[in-house]
Amino acid sequence: MTDLKRYHEITTDIWKIFRKYYPEESNLDTFIDDVYELNNKYENSRDEFRFMNKLLKVYFNELNRIKG
Repeated sequence: MTDLKRYHEITTDIWKIFRKYYPEESNLDTFIDDVYELNNKYENSRDEFRFMNKLLKVYFNELNRIKG
């Protein structure tokens, strides 16, 4: 079972990616690399990996909405 500290860490990692790509002038070329790093970081725990992917999807959808 994932503890609250790990949920916080996952949330912080996702927030950093969102913040990096939020500005209009940001370059999305490295987005895939950043996601790959997260996948590697959390792949050893099914629950953490699943949570990370769900949260990433929410933030990614918001980026798509903002950037059009």
